[in-house]
Amino acid sequence: MQANTALFFLMALGLNATISEFGAVTFDHAATPEADVRALLGVLKKEKLRWHSDRLGRRNEEIVGGGLNEALQRDERARAVFHGVCALMEFALGREE
Repeated sequence: MQANTALFFLMALGLNATISEFGAVTFDHAATPEADVRALLGVLKKEKLRWHSDRLGRRNEEIVGGGLNEALQRDERARAVFHGVCALMEFALGREE
């Protein structure tokens, strides 16, 4: 799911994705215009906040009786999306791991 998340955002912004033999999804940072990298980073910053577990816990508060939505906080799919966004953001910032 992490790779699918990264692939989704790269394709949504029209960037050419590369998938490594280990399943990591990246893009050619050197060949991508700086404006496109900044646009990607802007989207990823918003998505990082949206998928953070603390923010997820506050979703649908009225449904769970005013408390935290712990099920959504612990959902492994939501966590995979968050980690996919974070990994792509790190790569886009040039901090390749």
